[in-house]
Amino acid sequence: LLRRVSNFNLKLTLACKTLYYLLCLQGLDFAALGQPGTMSALNETSPPTYSAAENVEAGGGSGPPTYDSLYGRIKNTRRESSNLLDFFKKLFAILCGGIACTIIAVLILGIPIAMIVIGAIHKDDCKAEKYVPIYLIVAGSVGLARNLICVKKTKDDGDEEKSDPGAILDVFLFAWLIAGSVWVYQIWEPEYKELDASGLPNSSYCQETVYKFAFGIITACWSLMGLICCCGCCIGISVMGTN
Repeated sequence: LLRRVSNFNLKLTLACKTLYYLLCLQGLDFAALGQPGTMSALNETSPPTYSAAENVEAGGGSGPPTYDSLYGRIKNTRRESSNLLDFFKKLFAILCGGIACTIIAVLILGIPIAMIVIGAIHKDDCKAEKYVPIYLIVAGSVGLARNLICVKKTKDDGDEEKSDPGAILDVFLFAWLIAGSVWVYQIWEPEYKELDASGLPNSSYCQETVYKFAFGIITACWSLMGLICCCGCCIGISVMGTN
């Protein structure tokens, strides 16, 4: 107990000395603390209001400080959201508005383009299931359009009452994902050699790059959806617990 009290007194002493040095750097006279008008003088040196800082910016000054942090925006979004789905939609909009939007956009736009290119190059190179390359082309094209709509929607503050074409594309992509899963998983694992041992065309042949890429994309989509569902359930339980 005496050791804890000693540590507490040491921390308190260090905190007081730090405060003293900071006040000295501001030019505060401790002898005048008890004099009338001292506190009013201190109040006059308080930080400017945001509106006052805006006036400084208009006059060519340095402008107002940035009080709005990413954590604060997410915290306010959670407070203002009506439900969990609304929170995730607003959170996605916030993330798309920052520097991370550039990195995410490269990934979001790069993957559909790669799907289109690989599917188009090997369109006739999967005899085991001819719809595997077609799946990549269609999913990449629709996914690219969906992502472009999403990026445009986050930048434009349009009317929320208008119909959202992205929702229709989401339904189509989910249905197309199910179809692609059937086409890809039912031929696991195909032959990657175009000719069999006798030198004849192999009916179980599928080009290795196109098949493994389609397999990886579909598996990643299902895994990501499962992860989102688990995270959503955990967040929902924690929110209900706090309420």
